[in-house]
Amino acid sequence: MKENYTTTEEKESPQLQKKQISKWHDRPMEVVLNNERYVLSPTIDTHAPIPQYTFTDFVSDELEDNMFLAPSTRVIEETTLKGLKEFQGAIPFENLNHDFLVGFERFLFQKGLLPSTVHKYFRHLSKYINLAIDKGYISLVENPFRKFKLPSYVSKCEYLTPEELTAFENIRLNPQQYRLQVSLDMFLFACYTGLRFSDIRALTKDKLRVMNGYLWLDLIMIKTSEQIRIPVSFLFGKKPVRILRCYTSADSNLIFEGLSNTLVNRSLKELAIIAGVKKKRLSFHASRHTFATSLLGRGVSITTVQKLLGHKDLKTTQIYTKVIDTTIIKELREAELQ
Repeated sequence: MKENYTTTEEKESPQLQKKQISKWHDRPMEVVLNNERYVLSPTIDTHAPIPQYTFTDFVSDELEDNMFLAPSTRVIEETTLKGLKEFQGAIPFENLNHDFLVGFERFLFQKGLLPSTVHKYFRHLSKYINLAIDKGYISLVENPFRKFKLPSYVSKCEYLTPEELTAFENIRLNPQQYRLQVSLDMFLFACYTGLRFSDIRALTKDKLRVMNGYLWLDLIMIKTSEQIRIPVSFLFGKKPVRILRCYTSADSNLIFEGLSNTLVNRSLKELAIIAGVKKKRLSFHASRHTFATSLLGRGVSITTVQKLLGHKDLKTTQIYTKVIDTTIIKELREAELQ
């Protein structure tokens, strides 16, 4: 009978919801009755096995639903999900135990991943397991991380000493070396402001504020969504202001444009050779470490450095005080040997 069918103008079949008990079979079938086309509604096989909603499904859905993840965070979390699928395919929630974590760690190291990368994988895996606990998919007592120690990794805080920073400042390039010049200016600007590459690359003229005659940067950081205000007129003898004056053209709202993080990091290797800084493997992020250690070394309080860096937790900033302490001990020992 006609009332048992839906026309092609109507929606064919509803989308399957998460953890749906029934399983749809076969595609909708078109039939013609009395010169009219109809689409038969798909049938439900009540004898089909119940489709299982897995942990990998859960992570995939959370990634899809979260529109506020920073691009860099999304990349590592999608990579982590890919690694989980390579390790064990679709992972049921009940498979998440201590043995699973041990096996996954071994799998990642056997792939040749560095300890720093494995550490990132596990930090993000822990995040989603905690989220699954919060949403009731895993009980708190079944948390596999209760008796599992995260892969240890101590981040090497590479930074420029005052002498090395001066060497970079003294680099002189010719007009034909435009790529190197922009890379150098971006790197030095980061050394003077503590901004990450993503924030400098996205920096626009409307983020510049003049308050009481002094220039400030007022922006929301891309990685953390934290708002920060940086008084560039008071930093490093107004050196960041002088760089800004060279790049605030009327043609574009962007301050720095055209260079990727990869290209700038490649340029830094060339610049390090020119500056005579050959013993360090510099990346752009070394500029942020340079900013922090430079300010702390000049007597700026750690709470002020914390605010300028946009750290939520003071413990994150305290790593730089340890770096400075290590440097002091090293220099004193060298002085004693002389």
